[in-house]
Amino acid sequence: MYKQSLKNIKKIKNTEIYIFSKTTKIDKQNYNSENSIKHYKNFLNWLMKTFKTNNKKFRNDLFKDIQFKKNQKILITGVGNGDDVDFLIKNKKNLNLKIYTQDLSEKFIIHCYKRFRKQNNIFYNLSNASNLPFKDNVFDHTYHFGGINLFGNIKRSINEMFRVTKDLGSINFGDEGVARWLDNTVYAEMMINNNKLWDRKIPLNYLPFNSSNVKIRWLLGNCFYFINIKKNNNFPNVNFKVKHKSPRGGSIYSRYVEYKKIKKKKFQLNKKFD
Repeated sequence: MYKQSLKNIKKIKNTEIYIFSKTTKIDKQNYNSENSIKHYKNFLNWLMKTFKTNNKKFRNDLFKDIQFKKNQKILITGVGNGDDVDFLIKNKKNLNLKIYTQDLSEKFIIHCYKRFRKQNNIFYNLSNASNLPFKDNVFDHTYHFGGINLFGNIKRSINEMFRVTKDLGSINFGDEGVARWLDNTVYAEMMINNNKLWDRKIPLNYLPFNSSNVKIRWLLGNCFYFINIKKNNNFPNVNFKVKHKSPRGGSIYSRYVEYKKIKKKKFQLNKKFD
């Protein structure tokens, strides 16, 4: 399950939280202060009121496309104050899910531990999302919402979610980002003026090659994106040698081979006259 034996990993005092990475100075300032949890809860309350919804409806919308089955393992990175965990406990309790929680903030992960300490199906670790402490291909689902825009290395964090997810498992994540069709509208200008993070673009260019069945939705007034992806190590399932019945003829493969030959000749010609 873990890269290292847990016998050699220290725990936060009086908890079952394993320490794989220490909180950095900047993280302590922003997410690990005495007021971090209070500020986070205040923001969530504001968010729900602003978009005329509630936490249960919102979490249900986030999780609705994840195909949970009995006894599966899910990893929640950047677990925050644990509202996603709370939703799963209350709404998926018949599935006996094993829920692994990760955060870089000691304050938040301790808060989650205290909040759910009576649950025996939840596991905790203090680590960096860009260097997860788990082996390859161990989770049926990985999930994150609400913090990836501020991750130090977004691409590596997405790759880590893929790495620890089983083949044909799901990767699910989202954060602020006003839908691009709203660009140059007063609505978008208002929302981005309120919070500069809402101008972020979806990091589609960071998705690994083995991403398939990619589904993108916008939530909360089209100010937040959410992506569901299936990890498919057999992508692409394509026969490149099926021939066209057309004047041009050939197949995807033969057409590409011919294209590369022409491109190579052009390159050699250009190089000759440089």
